[in-house]
Amino acid sequence: MHHSREIPMDPDIAKAFRQLAGQVGATGRFPEGRLTPGDEGEIAIAVSAFKEKVVVNFGPLAVNWIGFSPGQARSLGRLLVRRANEIEEARTASPRKKRPRRRKRR
Repeated sequence: MHHSREIPMDPDIAKAFRQLAGQVGATGRFPEGRLTPGDEGEIAIAVSAFKEKVVVNFGPLAVNWIGFSPGQARSLGRLLVRRANEIEEARTASPRKKRPRRRKRR
């Protein structure tokens, strides 16, 4: 698992999310009310496949927790699986270069 708080976002990852620019991050809305007093509201996220990893973009936020309704959790789960399948399908469509074997130290 990987993560970054780098702002601005890494340019290569930003390219993967280019079509969603300005659509991810805090919306300032509370469509389902506040979950806790510390709830900062709705967050729009994006999920992409990048360099054989499934990447979730939260926008320029430091996020401690996210609450999902059961339907939202199922939708996110399906999307994560879909992106993971895309990565695996791409691997089988174009075989990876074999890495040289490491010699065992004696």
